[in-house]
Amino acid sequence: VKDDPDALLFHEADPSSPGPLLYDQSMASLAFLGSNELLIVAIVAIVLFGGSQLPKLARNLGRAQRELKQGIAEGSAEANAAAKRSGSDDDAAKSTSKSDDGSEGEDEEGSGSTS
Repeated sequence: VKDDPDALLFHEADPSSPGPLLYDQSMASLAFLGSNELLIVAIVAIVLFGGSQLPKLARNLGRAQRELKQGIAEGSAEANAAAKRSGSDDDAAKSTSKSDDGSEGEDEEGSGSTS
């Protein structure tokens, strides 16, 4: 599967399913926009927003993209840090819970036998 280039473009949810998922096909087709399609998109953008607004729109789009990338990078850094902290916290919690479970089990057995 890793050697199949189509496996990267088309992900099948279930091997017994007849074909790839629909959204994966549409996402793969977006990667192959030609010059004619881009020209049509540019003309529609000029008609909708006007020639004077396009530089402002492009600038704002660039800023939004940069902020999105920064946010994703910060979020993944925070997630990695939290995972490292929780991993060390989990190890400490496991060692304390094992000792707690053993002492609690003895108390429960002792109280159960005297009652």
